[in-house]
Amino acid sequence: MYDKTHGFQAAKEPKGFTLVELIIVITVLSILAMFAVPQWVSLQNHARAAVMEGIKTAMTASANFVYAKSLIEEQEFYSSGKVIVNGNAIDTVYGFPAEHEILGLIELVHEKFDITTNRGIVAYKGVSTPKLCQVDYNPPVRPGDQPTIHMSGALNCE
Repeated sequence: MYDKTHGFQAAKEPKGFTLVELIIVITVLSILAMFAVPQWVSLQNHARAAVMEGIKTAMTASANFVYAKSLIEEQEFYSSGKVIVNGNAIDTVYGFPAEHEILGLIELVHEKFDITTNRGIVAYKGVSTPKLCQVDYNPPVRPGDQPTIHMSGALNCE
């Protein structure tokens, strides 16, 4: 290209990417996303299941703590009793917390969970099948029995 003031000049280098380069980059990113997204979703399910396992463990520890207090106060043989924990009267069934008491003994961030306080059920909010991602607490039915703490669908917290 000839310019009167500067003489001959080389053609300017084009700036930016060609269409072929953009298509290659998009294809590579798409292939990576095909492998990354399912792993990420799986990690979310495992994380939710781990949270529910932690809630189950907290329920077990709280129930055992109340039972220890019941043993001290000789309440473990009564189908209906009360013990004092941290200044609060806790209703007990054969020494373990009643269904409506267990959730008051553990701290939960309520916006993440659907909580049925009168039945001792904690379900994870926002999952497609909440009954498959919940922890149920049931007090013992006879003296000497343990409470039933069941986690539904350990890896089904989708």
